[in-house]
Amino acid sequence: MKIKSDFVTNSSSTSFIVAWPIKIVTIDDVSKYVSPIEKAKIVYQDAIKQTPKIIEKTRKTYHAIFDQLSNDYGLSYYDIYDKIAEREGVTEHELIMNPQWNSIAWEELQKSYRCKAEEKTIDFIRQTEGYYLYFFKYADEDGDFMSEMEHGGTFSSVPHIAISNH
Repeated sequence: MKIKSDFVTNSSSTSFIVAWPIKIVTIDDVSKYVSPIEKAKIVYQDAIKQTPKIIEKTRKTYHAIFDQLSNDYGLSYYDIYDKIAEREGVTEHELIMNPQWNSIAWEELQKSYRCKAEEKTIDFIRQTEGYYLYFFKYADEDGDFMSEMEHGGTFSSVPHIAISNH
């Protein structure tokens, strides 16, 4: 038996879909909404590398947001397996061992993801129309400060969607 005796990490990252009330041009455009200034500087540096789009009720805006969300909402495999096993009157073990049931579970999982992502996308566009769309990603594996960027409410003053990539 091997025993791990040193530090073990459980790193994560989070993607943020952010609706900014104005186009970010200066650090002041960020520091109005993000503090402390150290965080604002990082957001500013990441924002000016982007070409933001105005959020409007168009297919282009919809797909930009939906594509980010579509793989991150929905039920887990376990929830799907429970649901199908109960519905079909089989055990989870029988379901897992059957390729046909696995295929059905996968299809239902994807459908769930798409439905939830679609709802979230439509609501986000409705609430933020006219704002500017930015995308950010921060990971706690990049040090304490970046962990604070990821987990410390960086975008709490602006409309946003956080997508955990654990």
